[in-house]
Amino acid sequence: MPNSDSHQLIAADLRNLIALVEGGIRPIEAAMMREAGGDQAGSIDVVVLDDVTPCYATARAELCSPACAGRI
Repeated sequence: MPNSDSHQLIAADLRNLIALVEGGIRPIEAAMMREAGGDQAGSIDVVVLDDVTPCYATARAELCSPACAGRI
C-alpha cells in the first residue's frame, strides 16, 4: 500500500497540471471573447459538427453502385 507521501506527491502533480491547463485556457477564452465581440446577453453556445456519418457508411456508398447495393 503506497504511503501518504506518494499520495501527496501525486496530488501536488495533479494540482500543477490543472494550473497549467487553466493557464492555457484563459488566453484562448479571452481571444474567443474578443472575436465574438464580448459576452452578449442571451448568446447561445453553438457546436457545428462537420460530418457525423460513420466511416463505414461513407465507404460503402463510395464503393457500391446501385446495382450491388443489396449484396453488401
